[in-house]
Amino acid sequence: MSELQQAQIVVQLGSSLTGKRVLQWQATCEPEEYWVVDNLPGRLDPAHHRGRRLVCPVEQWLDLHPAESRQPWATTIPELSRQAWQAAADRSEAFGEAQLAHRIHPLPSGTGAAVCR
Repeated sequence: MSELQQAQIVVQLGSSLTGKRVLQWQATCEPEEYWVVDNLPGRLDPAHHRGRRLVCPVEQWLDLHPAESRQPWATTIPELSRQAWQAAADRSEAFGEAQLAHRIHPLPSGTGAAVCR
């Protein structure tokens, strides 16, 4: 069982999550409590978890609920995050056609310029 699947409570800050993997996790997670904190009214959890909907600005909620010092429980997540960041950085720094295409600005149309391959 992954560390995220062991979460007892999920506090979602903001109206919606983005990203394929995060949405897949959200659809399958089964915490005891699922809270959504956002100042927009209405239902925002597509997985329809049983929990609380707290309508207030996220900043205000964070000010009223400061973090408490606790023993870390998801110890592998920071390392996985670091590895993902490093892998992305390694792939973007190497020289190759994809990296060049990503960095070059499109040529204006009608200039007669050609790109040789």
